[in-house]
Amino acid sequence: MKTYKTNESVSYGLYLSIRSMDVRFVGAEGETLEGKPGADYIKVPVLLALLFSPILGGVFVLGFPLIVVGVLIYAACHLAAEQVRSTISNHAHLALWKWEPTAAYLNKTKKTDKDSKQESKESSQQEEKNN
Repeated sequence: MKTYKTNESVSYGLYLSIRSMDVRFVGAEGETLEGKPGADYIKVPVLLALLFSPILGGVFVLGFPLIVVGVLIYAACHLAAEQVRSTISNHAHLALWKWEPTAAYLNKTKKTDKDSKQESKESSQQEEKNN
């Protein structure tokens, strides 16, 4: 079977590239074959195209509702996932662990009872001196 390259001058007809999954129609004699760069095309005979047309149409008629349902399910799942992702990111601060034991118990700025008693003594002595 003869193969044709992209941008080659070809005759009227239907051309199919199996590797690149592409179908091109050339409407006049001597036009160039437009298509994917580097693709090889074969000419499909008219009788074969006429025989397969109803089969391809039937596949489309049966497959189109499945495609629509699949796209709707995908869109619904994508929307639900986006809502869950948004909710999680908005409430992620609730999952943070903010208690730090080392900061709570080993903080040098905290005063113990002993320190507070000594400070109160010093403040009372200061007051006595001032009076």
